Amino acid sequence: ELLSVLSAVPNRSAATWLVALTPPSPGALADPARARWIEAATRRVTETVTPLPGMHLVALDDLTDRYEVPRTHDEYADRIAHLPYTDEYFDALADWLVRLAGTTWRGPRKVVVLDCDNTLWAGVCGEDGPLGVEIGPGRRAVQEFMRDQRAQGKLLCLCSRNEEADVRAVFAENPAMVLTMEDVTAHRIGWQPKAQYLYELSQELGLALGSFVFVDDDAVECASVRAALPEVAVVELTRDADAARRQLAHEAAFDQLTVTDEDRLRADWYRTEPERRALEQSLVDYEEFLARCAIEVSMEELTDSALDRAAQLTSRTTQFTLAGTSFTVPELRRLLDGGGRGWTVRVRDVFGDYGTVGLILAEADGDVLNVPVFLLSCRVLN
Repeated sequence: ELLSVLSAVPNRSAATWLVALTPPSPGALADPARARWIEAATRRVTETVTPLPGMHLVALDDLTDRYEVPRTHDEYADRIAHLPYTDEYFDALADWLVRLAGTTWRGPRKVVVLDCDNTLWAGVCGEDGPLGVEIGPGRRAVQEFMRDQRAQGKLLCLCSRNEEADVRAVFAENPAMVLTMEDVTAHRIGWQPKAQYLYELSQELGLALGSFVFVDDDAVECASVRAALPEVAVVELTRDADAARRQLAHEAAFDQLTVTDEDRLRADWYRTEPERRALEQSLVDYEEFLARCAIEVSMEELTDSALDRAAQLTSRTTQFTLAGTSFTVPELRRLLDGGGRGWTVRVRDVFGDYGTVGLILAEADGDVLNVPVFLLSCRVLN
């Protein structure tokens, strides 16, 4: 019955659905027959939910570690009141689901700007040298967290009060480093105010400051950025290396419900951008530059398989969008089921694939054609 209801959701509901399978009790798993049934039921729910548009399967495997829940199950409360989990687990579950729900109505962050000294490593590279700074398990965990953010489509940038050569030396020579300079999309290393550097990075990347997260251990630097750029999400990272990774896991600015193929392509696209710029600067004629790029633009009918990316584009595109209207996956599905039509735009050139970067939605109303969405990602507009 549950699978039947879930399967019908995309055609009946305009909501975004979160489906979470909570952990079975030790008592249930101790019974081989019940354990096999639970495994089979979990597999069937997963197989049903995963392909459904507008429905997201929420993994809870790391919930107890993320929230440091000492004990998941409460056998006594389960026996007398059918409340199988501890209060700490219920608190963690509620907080995580609300955080994920929040990602559906606010714009996601796209850029993480990182300080270096006492953030990526302990110590000051200009004083301690590339091998003198400390990168213990705690700082390695911070770097691993940031590498995971990059894998989810966020751009990593550096913003540090240092000499650039000193910072590069740590990346190149310290064997404990997890991140590499190839993971860094852009950087500002020097002695100007960090708010100014953030603004410059925004201009260089062509991304609004409202999509930035700034991570720094210095309270004064964090307060300065908050005052000058209130749209930037500021994370004042603790200098306690062991606590830093846990702090990042609780920062809502990093939450992301879905990761699309285009998210995974984003950092690679920005990495090839200097090649495009070098070609443009080497040619006098702009038309020749465009010809050398060998740009291919294709349009395809919007289908269920592209709804997640289409919804993401409506919430993320802030510049070349004629109406600025945001749609959820169920709302897109309802428009298509109601006779509307949609097209996605995909772009590639000689340097790489931009992925799906544009969207058009249209629906007829008598003699009038309503076009609620007409947008193109700002990174490919030129």
